[in-house]
Amino acid sequence: MNMKVLVIALLSAVVFFGCGEAKTAKKTPVKDEKAAKAVEGPIVWVNNLTDGLKLAKSSKKPVMVDFFATWCGWCKKLDKDVYTDKDVIALSKEFVCVKSDTDKYGKDASQYGVQGLPTIVFLNADGTVIDKMVGYSPAADFAAEMKKVLKK
Repeated sequence: MNMKVLVIALLSAVVFFGCGEAKTAKKTPVKDEKAAKAVEGPIVWVNNLTDGLKLAKSSKKPVMVDFFATWCGWCKKLDKDVYTDKDVIALSKEFVCVKSDTDKYGKDASQYGVQGLPTIVFLNADGTVIDKMVGYSPAADFAAEMKKVLKK
């Protein structure tokens, strides 16, 4: 009977505390946080509009700005269902993709008339609006809009 209690206690301790030391990934310090890119899935995103526009000028690509908020359910659905679509991923390589958190960069959102989330604004490298999508769109519709912008 004591042996059963000891085995149960030992197994419980292993389950509760783990079998070994957990190794955490070390974060590499970023020299310029603003210029850092965040990879969320297969699309590479620039973290702010200013750097996105600079990159667009040097690469001669249009800009796709996703104005979002961390609390926005439709924004999360866009990330999960649309930005993982193979056609959208392929087309994203033709753009400088920017994710702009409206809670952090509200001034940018105001500049482009963002009133609801998500809002996707397509820009020329000089910041001129080419097109705008307000609200959630399924992947096929989103890809069609991206193609339309690339033809302009």
